[in-house]
Amino acid sequence: MHKLRHVDCRRHLSALIIAAGLGACGGSDTIAPPPTSDAYWALRLDTHAATLALTPAFETLQLHVSALTVAGDTIHDTNVLSGVRYVALDPTLIAVNSSGLVHALSPTDETTIIASLTVRGVTLSDTVRVRVTTTLSAPRIATFSLQPSTSDSAHVNAAFNGEGGVKPTRITATDSDGMLIPPESLFVAFQSSDPVIASIDPATGLVTGLIPGHVTLYATGVQYGAVWRDSLPFDVGQSIAARVQVYSRTSIKSLTPELAFGPALVTIGVGGYVTWVNASTVDSVDIKFDDPASAQPACDFALGCFFVPESGTGDLPPFKAETTWAFAGWKSRTFPVAGTYHYHSEIYGTTGTIVVR
Repeated sequence: MHKLRHVDCRRHLSALIIAAGLGACGGSDTIAPPPTSDAYWALRLDTHAATLALTPAFETLQLHVSALTVAGDTIHDTNVLSGVRYVALDPTLIAVNSSGLVHALSPTDETTIIASLTVRGVTLSDTVRVRVTTTLSAPRIATFSLQPSTSDSAHVNAAFNGEGGVKPTRITATDSDGMLIPPESLFVAFQSSDPVIASIDPATGLVTGLIPGHVTLYATGVQYGAVWRDSLPFDVGQSIAARVQVYSRTSIKSLTPELAFGPALVTIGVGGYVTWVNASTVDSVDIKFDDPASAQPACDFALGCFFVPESGTGDLPPFKAETTWAFAGWKSRTFPVAGTYHYHSEIYGTTGTIVVR
């Protein structure tokens, strides 16, 4: 994390955006082709946020686009790239021609240009957000740095059940006099090197940790032809919570329901908690730990742990499924020490494992 001086847009931004954007190509359910594949995998513009002005020499921007393979290699086929189409969402504010030359027409806080390319029936696209000022009135950037949120580290725990796992980043920029530029005056784009591990809001820089791993976050912007960029290594740790469903299942060779824990193996971070939800058809279920002292008080509720504290530590006595009020069949325990913990139901013999990292 460091301050950078501006460089020429046309020569230096493309490589960064290629490196930064590879992870955005697929979701968590996407199986990528082998790295040696030369298949068309992504379309990447060389900039994703630009500020122009209605002033000669600052009212235009030349966009450059690359077609990439899954390995990040550029597809050097002029016939392919000749098929790129550029569309301005509001042509009264900005105009863009078939070669990607943007021309500012009217002031705007933000508008969008879409670049798209269809190859063998597959259409992929990328966008650039554009701001237009009447004159060069926006504070001119002299230094530019992407940093974690104030007094915080570049780390977040993975989200649990769509909740939590969110942390902001911030841009620190100064003008030529060394004065801080207000964040609301900056117009930049944020990207994650691997959105499967951590996604980042392209406009606000808000990071969401999804699965444990390491990523690099990028912030880039073009202001009146000058390119500004910085990167930030970022870690996503284990989720601090897990939910185990206690349910009934019946073998095709039997009519007798059996109890099951799903999943039977969960992983959480140190100090996290596990919640067992009795969704079975049996009357009650118990949780017995091989090491009862490892299970500390948590709460009766799966999210938040701020309603009714759980009394006692260790084993959970038999508890019924949810009946007349919400969360009645939910019980939790916290695990403050790293290790592997085994448990079972003494009534039904079903087993489970908790890994704390």
